[in-house]
Amino acid sequence: MNEAAIRPHVERIMKKAGDIILSYRFKPLERVEKKNAGFVTIADTAAETYLMEELSKLEPGIGFFAEENGHTTSKNDYCWVIDPLDGTTNFAYGLPHFCVSVALTNKDRPVLGCVYQPLLNEFFYAATGKGAYLNNSPIKVSGTQTIKDSFLLFCIPYGKNEGAQQLFEKVLMLSQKSYSMRLLGAAALDQCYVASGRLDGMFFEQLSWWDIAAGSLIIEEAGGVVSDYNGSPVSPHFNSFIAANPRIHEELVKIFSF
Repeated sequence: MNEAAIRPHVERIMKKAGDIILSYRFKPLERVEKKNAGFVTIADTAAETYLMEELSKLEPGIGFFAEENGHTTSKNDYCWVIDPLDGTTNFAYGLPHFCVSVALTNKDRPVLGCVYQPLLNEFFYAATGKGAYLNNSPIKVSGTQTIKDSFLLFCIPYGKNEGAQQLFEKVLMLSQKSYSMRLLGAAALDQCYVASGRLDGMFFEQLSWWDIAAGSLIIEEAGGVVSDYNGSPVSPHFNSFIAANPRIHEELVKIFSF
């Protein structure tokens, strides 16, 4: 499969999904709670239904790993990994930081990653070995060299367990070591901000494969490094996540791998 060639078709489909999401903006939305995963709205399900229907037409026989509809198996090594509305809580409360995230994986390795922010019409994408782009312009990670000068981001899991407490301890520690930190609430879009140099690095725990499949490839193709806290590659079953430019990533792994 030619991932670069299929990308414009994915972009068209994702932008339509973005239009579907925006059609629900500022409307009363019924919220269905999910265990340790926030809530889902009709904007999520409507966008995901459209994405699955249209993506399945591009390459029949490819399975799906989708946030709302789960994992459909296939004999094909390829799989679409979908987060139809990353940042549901932001969207439902009227905060303008959310996105659509779609990745194509081959044997659980992302080979095409696309993230679309419909409010700003920002389409981030990358294909293996082809570089990373924002609206057809190349992007790259920042050149910040030290933690003390770094602008970092973190994400908080919905589960309120011991792991969440340990994450807050890391946040407190790094808030004292870094220049500044942020919590924005849409992990896939946050990764694109790292890839484009708007942030120097990010870290989180206990999120899901659809949160990182697209963004992690975009970061790597932009010259960044992605791993777990110990510096090992991430997979669909990851528990921790660090992404940054190479120098900041090296420092974060030293801090976290204890």
